[in-house]
Amino acid sequence: MNTDLDPAMGRARDLVSAQAFGSEGFIEGLDLLVAKAQAGSVEANVLLGHLHCQYPGLPDAPAKAHEHYQQAANLGDPQALMRLADLAMFGYGQPANDAVAFGYIESLAAGGYASALCQQALMISHGVGCQPDDQRAASLVLQAAAQGDTLAFALLAERYMEGLGVPKRPELAIAWQALACRRQFPGAQRRKQQWVDELSQTQVDQGQHWAEKLMDNIRALGAAVANIGIAEHDAAYPPRFANVVVENFARLGEPALSLDGDRRGAELTPLQRPALLPRAVSWSPRVFQIDQFADAQERLYLIAAATGSLVASADQQATDNAAEVDPFDGECAVFSPQLISPIVRIIQRRWARVLHIHEQHFEPMSVLRYTAGHEYSPHVDYFDANRIKAHRSFGDLGGQRLITGLIYLRVPEGGGETRYTDQGPTITGQDGTAIFHFNTTVDGLVDGRSIHAGLPVTDGEKWLCRTAVRENNLYLNREVVL
Repeated sequence: MNTDLDPAMGRARDLVSAQAFGSEGFIEGLDLLVAKAQAGSVEANVLLGHLHCQYPGLPDAPAKAHEHYQQAANLGDPQALMRLADLAMFGYGQPANDAVAFGYIESLAAGGYASALCQQALMISHGVGCQPDDQRAASLVLQAAAQGDTLAFALLAERYMEGLGVPKRPELAIAWQALACRRQFPGAQRRKQQWVDELSQTQVDQGQHWAEKLMDNIRALGAAVANIGIAEHDAAYPPRFANVVVENFARLGEPALSLDGDRRGAELTPLQRPALLPRAVSWSPRVFQIDQFADAQERLYLIAAATGSLVASADQQATDNAAEVDPFDGECAVFSPQLISPIVRIIQRRWARVLHIHEQHFEPMSVLRYTAGHEYSPHVDYFDANRIKAHRSFGDLGGQRLITGLIYLRVPEGGGETRYTDQGPTITGQDGTAIFHFNTTVDGLVDGRSIHAGLPVTDGEKWLCRTAVRENNLYLNREVVL
């Protein structure tokens, strides 16, 4: 039921979002949600799942999160399936099991959800819960693009330029990137121009020709879907929809664009991932850099996941994170339970592997977007005693923030360097570079020399992905120190 038409649901949502954790108002909102969930409300079950992920201090939080998401999934909610996949990858409320997570995503993808098709492709590329197969992954992304998915356009542009699961065809790369530009996907215009400057005029002209053909084909899908003649909630609809997508896309008549990987003629080469080798940039403060930490496909996934949830820092001043965002004048999106997906967990696992720290010590990742003139003024990331005390009041027993990790998803054309201001280094980075620094000294004291800043962007856009390591496990609801 729509919250606008259900006063009790609206009041419950207002209470749990506006009242302090554990307060009478918060508990009242929680009780209202439980009553609505028991009455069969999908929305109440999903929100209760989110709350039990957000607040591990709630009684039996992991088990309750899983229970409520499962109830919502049983009632047909696709978002709940995505959340169950995340819990299975993370091991929250159930044993960690990548194969189970993959099964949830596969079920969603079979329903024709473009975002799930892209997520399934990512898991297959990485071999998470399945055997790695980049050709099969490319087929899934093509299927999402055949439905008009913007992220899939950007992903395929990179795949056709590099030959990842598809033939290396620069003109098709230009075509898909042109479609991403039409949808204003972040950075697509800049990327397309880079390729235009490198390719022949013939290849560029062919790319524009293919862009028009692809767009016409996607437009034609609308009419074909309208003629299916089956209601979307009918069990027969998803397979029929999938067949219509395949039939419509096949009309392009180009083997290199076939949804059947065997027909595309791509050269099958193992996907080579670089070794993750941190190198010291500074010992005081302790700062390290890792080149090629995240590849182009991963960076696009993270940018797309954050784009719809970016909030100007000025709008976050009233939250507990005000101390975090006050020095920053750009936009930020936190990967809260609604936004966490397999790509987020894959990157988080990579951080855990590099730092040799269990992933349950990591804060939720966030993405920061800077445009021209935006900066992050000098600040430190460690917490003072009052901040740690405030965290404990709403069930956050994570304690001190020991390490901060940053990934350059996209470097700007000018400015935007990360500067450690107390005689430390200035790091420019490249797309995919990661840096991490210690917020405490080797003896556990806060390190004032870790003060750092994101210098003003003078041209273009800067996108960063950020996380941090805490001294205690954030999800056990008890203090387990590193």
